[in-house]
Amino acid sequence: MVIQLPFSNVAATGTAQILTGAETDSNTPTAPNTVVPKTSTISTGKTINFTAGAFSVNVIRVKAS
Repeated sequence: MVIQLPFSNVAATGTAQILTGAETDSNTPTAPNTVVPKTSTISTGKTINFTAGAFSVNVIRVKAS
């Protein structure tokens, strides 16, 4: 996906928090860390190209003004 930001100044990097797993994955009392979020640094700018994985929730954080 392509995200266009309407800000004048956008940081060159940001963070992505990604929660992903197989379609049937779930956390249980005996396996509480089957699905856990992972944080990574991503390249950003006024235009961000990002590919979200299947069965995932993604939070993208970018500093802009």
